Amino acid sequence: NFVGITAVRIGVNFEGSPFVVRSDGSVWWLYHGFTGQEYEQKVWTQLPAPSPGASVADIAAGGTYGTSNEVYAVTTTGQLYNWNGANWSGVSLPNGVTALQHVAVDANANAWVTTSNPPNEYLEWNGTSWSLPSHDLLDIGGINSLFGIDSSSNVDLVTASGLTQVTGLPLSTEAASDALGWPLSVGTDANLYHLRYFSPSGFLRNR
Repeated sequence: NFVGITAVRIGVNFEGSPFVVRSDGSVWWLYHGFTGQEYEQKVWTQLPAPSPGASVADIAAGGTYGTSNEVYAVTTTGQLYNWNGANWSGVSLPNGVTALQHVAVDANANAWVTTSNPPNEYLEWNGTSWSLPSHDLLDIGGINSLFGIDSSSNVDLVTASGLTQVTGLPLSTEAASDALGWPLSVGTDANLYHLRYFSPSGFLRNR
C-alpha cells in the first residue's frame, strides 16, 4: 500500500520484480516471477535498512538468469550497498571518492555509479574491484545497455571505454534502456522519449 507516500526511485530485476524507494527512504520489494504454469505475485515486503538509521536515495537491479547479487542501493549519505536476497553488505568506495549519487546494474550484475564527491564521475564495480573513474556524468540507468546524462544534458551510451553521445534524443534529465537495450529518456520538457535505432539521423518516437 503506497497511499500517502511517494515512490521516488525504482529498479526492476530480470524477473520483473520491482524494488521501490519511497519518499521516506525505505525500500520495498514485490516478488514477481514464474513458478510452474503461471506467474506468482506476492505482497509488498519492506527490506531492512542497509545500515542502522540509513535511508536509500537510489536503487537499481540487473543481471540475467544465473547471476546473483544484482540489486544495489546508494544511501542518502552516498554509500553503496549490495542486497543478496537476505542481507545488505557495504561496498567500500575507491580512494578519492567519498560519496555516490546514482547507481545502475548491467546484465552482468556489475554496478555502475555516478559520484557526488568528487562530482560527476562514473565508476564500475564488478563485485571485487573498481574501474578507474571517468568524468562528466550526472545520472545513469539501464540494464542491457547503460545510458547516462552528461553535464550538457545530452544522452550518452556508457561503456567501460567511455561515453558516446546518442543522436536523435532531446536534452534530457534521466536516461535508461528498454528490454532490448534501446535508450529511453525523460526530456527537459518532461516528456518520455524512446529511440529505436542507432544511426546518424536517429529515429525518434515520443511516447
